[in-house]
Amino acid sequence: MEPAPVGTPIIVTSNKNSHSYRVGGRYVVSYVDPSDATFRAADENGKSLNWLRWEDARHAGVSDWSRIAASLPEELVAFLSAFDAIANIRLNTSVVDGVLERVPNLHERIVAVAMSSEGKSHLSSNHPLPIDQD
Repeated sequence: MEPAPVGTPIIVTSNKNSHSYRVGGRYVVSYVDPSDATFRAADENGKSLNWLRWEDARHAGVSDWSRIAASLPEELVAFLSAFDAIANIRLNTSVVDGVLERVPNLHERIVAVAMSSEGKSHLSSNHPLPIDQD
C-alpha cells in the first residue's frame, strides 16, 4: 500500500515485522513517519499501537457489513458481530453482478429515479450540465 494521510482507514493484511496489529483488523492511520515506510494506526478505541509497514496493510475501502446488517434481524447481527473481521466483509463481484442481472428493468428504474426532482437534487453535483429542478 502507498503511504496514506492520517485518518485513512486501513486493514492489516500481513505481519512481516512482528507488529501488534491483528491481521484482518480494521484501524485508522494515526501517525506517519516521513523518514521511513512505517506508520502507526489506532484501534476502535482510539489507542495507537506500534509501528507498521505500509506493505502490511491495504486501504479499508467501504464495508458492505453495515448495509447488510441494516436488513438483518437484530439477533443475527449480534451473532455475526461476534466473528473477527465481519466489519470488513465485502460481496464477491460475481455475486453483485448476479444480483444486478436479476433486478428487472434496472436501467429504467435508475433513469426514473435520476429524472425525478429528488434524484435531480442528489445527482446535480455529478452531472456535467446544469439540471433544471422541477
